[in-house]
Amino acid sequence: MKKITILIQLILCFSSIYAENKVPSIVKEVTVYPSGAKITSVAEVKLSAGNNDIVFEKMPLDLNILSLQIRLKGSAKLVAANFRTFTSPNSKNNESKSRILNDSLVLIQDNLTKIDIENTLLAQEEQLLLENQRKVGSYPNNGNNLSINDLKELSTYCKTRMTEIKNRSMELILLQRKTQALQYELGRKLNSLNINDAQTTGEIVLQINSPIAQSSEIACVYLVSNASWTPIYDLRAESIEKPLSLVSKASIKNYSGLDWKNVLLHLSSALPFSNNSRPILSPKYIDFSNSYSNSNLDSPSSAASGYLHGKMTDANTGDELIGANVSFKKNGTLISSINTDVDGNYRASAPIGEYEIEFSYLGYNTQRQKVFLSTNQTANLSVSLSQNSSVLSEVVVQGYGAQKSMNMAQIPNENIRIKGSRDENTIYMVDGIRVNKDELPPARQIEKRIIESFEKMYADEENFSETFDVKEEQTVLNNTKAQVIEYKTQDIPAVYEYHSVPKLDPSVFLLAKITDYGKYNLISGNANIFYKDTYIGQSYIDTKNIGDTLLLSLGRDEDISIKRLKPIDLKSEKKFFSDSRKERLGFEIVVKNNKNIPIEIEILDQIPVSRSKEIVVNLEEKGGADYNETYGKLSWKLIIPERKNKTIRFEYSVKSPKLKVVN
Repeated sequence: MKKITILIQLILCFSSIYAENKVPSIVKEVTVYPSGAKITSVAEVKLSAGNNDIVFEKMPLDLNILSLQIRLKGSAKLVAANFRTFTSPNSKNNESKSRILNDSLVLIQDNLTKIDIENTLLAQEEQLLLENQRKVGSYPNNGNNLSINDLKELSTYCKTRMTEIKNRSMELILLQRKTQALQYELGRKLNSLNINDAQTTGEIVLQINSPIAQSSEIACVYLVSNASWTPIYDLRAESIEKPLSLVSKASIKNYSGLDWKNVLLHLSSALPFSNNSRPILSPKYIDFSNSYSNSNLDSPSSAASGYLHGKMTDANTGDELIGANVSFKKNGTLISSINTDVDGNYRASAPIGEYEIEFSYLGYNTQRQKVFLSTNQTANLSVSLSQNSSVLSEVVVQGYGAQKSMNMAQIPNENIRIKGSRDENTIYMVDGIRVNKDELPPARQIEKRIIESFEKMYADEENFSETFDVKEEQTVLNNTKAQVIEYKTQDIPAVYEYHSVPKLDPSVFLLAKITDYGKYNLISGNANIFYKDTYIGQSYIDTKNIGDTLLLSLGRDEDISIKRLKPIDLKSEKKFFSDSRKERLGFEIVVKNNKNIPIEIEILDQIPVSRSKEIVVNLEEKGGADYNETYGKLSWKLIIPERKNKTIRFEYSVKSPKLKVVN
């Protein structure tokens, strides 16, 4: 008996060692990218001495396994990590609810059957009464021996009973309608319950060895693709004497599968899912064209083009592949390449001809297909890529304590990526033999570069991208509409200037010039413009402009009026000299300042530029303007006192052949 007890204790001890401990995790910190997000999920776990299997449950299905990092506190060491999908079974509570709903639906169906039976009997009785009434009426006093009183009683009975049948039929119709509505509602609840019970989520499985029983905080850091943010700006100008007020906002979308409740939120301009391969400049060849060729459609310079579009998805999950690469090649030479958008879609145009299209994505098998593009024809080519297991053939395990490495044969799931302290040197093992990182086979060299790229991104993210920390904790729920949060407010010195092109628009616009705008850490995005608390409209802040001055339009200023007129003393006079003619033209621009302060205004106009030696254009009078002869541009910078106006005038002449029409 004693031996049996000891054996049972050993079995229980062995089971406790290898039993999985599922722990709910809390999202503590999120860094959102223009496409994707880095999430830190944390759980407090009680570890027993020895081996522990810890499962972070309800993880996103689109978790990027290559980006997974595990951080442990305490003396425990990470042995291995794994990612898998899990479909939750029906809970006991839900099983009970489902059983009750099914029983209720059976009773409801029985009641509907009873209603149908009663309706049938009432219809038969109604038919019988009608037939008997017709028979009695056909033989009033011949052979039926019914007196007048009997006929009256029979008629009264039939009328009363028919009324009862009609009323009962109406009651049954209303009862049937209510019962069917209840049946539909209970059926909907049952279907919803079954769908919710069968929900599939991801799980991170950790194998941890602890020298002692202890509590430890475990953090899982990983990338997901179904999240994004875009910048939105509010630019406010109170007056031309004050700096601009810039309010930076972020429109955040969260479709990660997790609610971000009270998290530390960061916004980054980095693109972790983009193609980081450097561009390769291929030779551009030049040769004589074949004048006897029937077609030059294969020439890249041909105006005839075809179009190709499609979608790239994961072959196993059906998820969109964001930032995947689509390359156009001819005879092995790369012609061009594009990336898929946030929905996995791509669209491209190319000169007509035959191409080899290469579809590639990090960690997936590359596909190649030949396509012939026809003139103005659109071809649809969607592909599904399968994950490349060869890239994940070996796992490098790295923890916070002593280093350890293992072959994939020791771990059942191939999709494993484990990261730990960045301060330790990684040990690489191939077939049980320790090797240097430079001696790794090509596939494992690729894996090493993938790991190192994510390590560098996490460690030095701020060195190559803008990152903004949101001061207060934020809540962004999953699968809801975009949420807008404010993350920064700053005053920006600006030089205000009035600007007008009266030839195109008889209005004066207020411009704000921001010099050296790079120091304000702006990202390209839409800006809502406000002037004196009035919404002016929307502009676009383009930080990719190579200039050092950002120019913003603050809209029209109605306190300044401007007009462009033909001078009264110059009426487009024409003069003829033998075989040529000369025409003189001119305009006056009148600006009136209705403000109580002086203003500085830039005015632009132009005269035509000749592209023929037979047409000669001369600027006769420029009215103090700066003149650019190449473009025919005239520009004035004027200071107009308060409540004053100013007139500028320019004239030019056009000499051309008399018998030719000048446009």
